[in-house]
Amino acid sequence: MASRSSIRESIQDKLANVGREHTVVGKELYRVESEIETMGSRRENAYGEIALLHAPELTESVIGRMHYLREQAQQSFNLKQKKRQQLEQLMETALEERRAIEERLDITSSKLDATLEQKTHLTDSVKKELDSDESYTALLKKESEVSNIHHQNEKRMVLAAEEREEKLPAYEQSNLFMHLKSRGYGTQEYRANALVRALDRMVARVVDFQNQNANYEHLKATVTYIGRQLTQSEKELTTVHSDIGAMEEGTAEKLGLTEVIRVEEKLVEQRRKLRQGLEENTSEYNTLKDQRDTLDSTKNEYHREVLDEMKKYLKGTDLDHLRQLAEGTHTTEDDHLVQVIAGADESIKNLRATAKELKKRQNAVAAKLSGLQEIESTFRSRYDGSRSRFKNGLDMDGFLTGYLAGRYSSDDVVSHMGSNHYKEPEPTYHSNSSYSSGSSSGGFSSGGGFSSGGGFGGGGGFSTGGGF
Repeated sequence: MASRSSIRESIQDKLANVGREHTVVGKELYRVESEIETMGSRRENAYGEIALLHAPELTESVIGRMHYLREQAQQSFNLKQKKRQQLEQLMETALEERRAIEERLDITSSKLDATLEQKTHLTDSVKKELDSDESYTALLKKESEVSNIHHQNEKRMVLAAEEREEKLPAYEQSNLFMHLKSRGYGTQEYRANALVRALDRMVARVVDFQNQNANYEHLKATVTYIGRQLTQSEKELTTVHSDIGAMEEGTAEKLGLTEVIRVEEKLVEQRRKLRQGLEENTSEYNTLKDQRDTLDSTKNEYHREVLDEMKKYLKGTDLDHLRQLAEGTHTTEDDHLVQVIAGADESIKNLRATAKELKKRQNAVAAKLSGLQEIESTFRSRYDGSRSRFKNGLDMDGFLTGYLAGRYSSDDVVSHMGSNHYKEPEPTYHSNSSYSSGSSSGGFSSGGGFSSGGGFGGGGGFSTGGGF
């Protein structure tokens, strides 16, 4: 079975190797481009000397202009070189900081793993001690009983509320029934003269007031009654949960589990901050790398301006023309200058081809480096938890090697990790408290619910028996 540490080390090794390759390619590219700068400067100097030999119309001010442009070109190159060295130094510092963060992160993860092993052991000890305590097991039994009662009360409340909502409107929409209710018919508060009493008695017989009123009052009272029962069972359940919690917390404190949990929480927070620091470090390094790559691709415009000035005064810039000018003189000095220009042109051509291939390689390595950083980030955020486990089918090193060879994408590697990952259950000594239970013993069962025996809206509905 692959361990988290072996997966972490495999990813870090690949990251380090690809990071070194990226640095080597970058330095080689910079060396080649510096060579191009050197060859360009050599070619410019040769052009300048030929211009002085074959363009006598050049004034001192023009010559001064040429020198100025050359100096600017050299200063620009020196500044670029200095800036690149600064970026390289900052990138190296970022890499050193990354290694330091990774080292602290590995130490913290190891401490967290050891703490969780201790937590698992102590949790088991707490559970054993609680299970052997008769007062604790009595509380668990009471919790189960009260929980069953509370669950039954919840179901009864739902049924009663549904029944009241279904049937109460039929009573309240009956004008005759509500007329008798509003006058207090059948109660000590009922007051009426003889004629009205006689009429009310007739209405009461028509609507079967005695039975229907009993059903009506039952519908209203049931929800209130069950509500009180529900409140009481909830209060009892809260009390027994509090008693259980007090015993569990006391035993955990006595056996040292509480302190281990505090240490665990601190280590988890440390790990979170270190992971965040690692993400920030990666972002900083990539920003510096992008700045360096942009700097490497920047052209020195002063070189181009020097050449343009020279060519303007030479009135012809191809090598054949320059050779013709050289052959027309009795000295060999300009012949040598033409050879310098030809050699510089050939070198620059070859160096540019090499630089093009190096840039292509640099981009490919940068893409691999970015993908590995994404893989590492995903591993640390999703799969580097202390309870993370991996199946025997995980071939992380093989998939990483395949990724670097171009056979897999970074998404393929992450998917392979995810499909072979699972979490070990968190150990607990707590009781499995809930308000649901398969048993109905001890509850308030009414058989088929709280039916009022038909009533308004039930059976044939409210009937007046044919009217008066």
